[in-house]
Amino acid sequence: MSRYIRFDKEKICRLENYLTVPEAAEKLNTTKARVHQMIEEGRFNADDLRRVGGGSQAPIIIHEDCLINIDLKRRSYEKDGKHSKYIPANSKSYSTETVPTYVQSRNSAGRNIVSDYIIYNLMFILSSRFKNGYRINSNIDFDRLCAYYLDEHGVELNLDSNDVNYIIASNALVFDDRAYHFSQETVTSVLAMLSQEKTPCVFIDYFFTKYANELYSIGIFSIEMLHSFIPKYFSSSSLERGYILLHDDASPSDIVKDLFIEREEWSLNDLCDRLPFISKDTIQQVLNGSEYLHTKKGIYTHINNLYLPENEGDKIIDFVDASLQHSDHVVVSELDLSVFMELNPNCAIPIIRESVFNKFLSDNYEKIGQIIIKRAK
Repeated sequence: MSRYIRFDKEKICRLENYLTVPEAAEKLNTTKARVHQMIEEGRFNADDLRRVGGGSQAPIIIHEDCLINIDLKRRSYEKDGKHSKYIPANSKSYSTETVPTYVQSRNSAGRNIVSDYIIYNLMFILSSRFKNGYRINSNIDFDRLCAYYLDEHGVELNLDSNDVNYIIASNALVFDDRAYHFSQETVTSVLAMLSQEKTPCVFIDYFFTKYANELYSIGIFSIEMLHSFIPKYFSSSSLERGYILLHDDASPSDIVKDLFIEREEWSLNDLCDRLPFISKDTIQQVLNGSEYLHTKKGIYTHINNLYLPENEGDKIIDFVDASLQHSDHVVVSELDLSVFMELNPNCAIPIIRESVFNKFLSDNYEKIGQIIIKRAK
């Protein structure tokens, strides 16, 4: 037997640093069968374990450093909707937080117990070998994945297609019956694109259209696929009515409203030019709300931009309260709005009436046409 082992084209290790399975079993004060079981369980990473000479029947050797501080604690991969992240084994021994296990037993959900290390390997193969997606229900793709696993790690993947598909579906993005795995680098890249918009709220169609080339190059091929990607990889973001919301309290209506602080009057086209990341239909829906008023044709203002003093509003409330003591309604034209009209000379009477009602009366009263009545409790 050669004194050196060639791991790949660039890496060669001295055989003296490795133990055969019987030697390892003796050193662990256990049995040869148990060491074989540990090998199947994935308790050694790819740099610790190699078959001498290559081939599935070649003698197995184990790096002696990997026998130190091996924690035998099992950790199940349960079907509970929350899965521990797969963690690559970068060191010669595993910590208690990253213990990889794989045993030939079944958990309560009927699934094989699978190590984080094996899950990591599967996800790596998925991202590197299946750029166009892994077909979940394809025997051909399953056979390809098993062949890649054997080629990459020198051991067979001892899982059936149902277990593999379950693991992939739980950890990868599944879209249109294909599974895709995106690296952290890819996720960071998409987040950087979103950050370039400098807004907490982006219309997803606009975002995909603007960054179509970049998204396509990293494997996001459609708006529908992006719809699946965002909630899968951005835990702090959400999708609501076609918008990517980077934090919980973000909304298109708030962004539109903020512009009326900057400037009192806006046209629909001006708002669309200023807010390309919000759809024209959404902006129009916001402007159709009770908070916004037409000051002239095609021009809008927010009710907060009208000067409506509180003391004058209290007079209106007192008048309505008194009138309803002896009548079941008040006609809008009976309200004395002269002071409000003097303070807002550019606003028509209908706008003043609507603004006064919305600000001072809408909480306790209802307006039906030109009639004001007490709001039912």
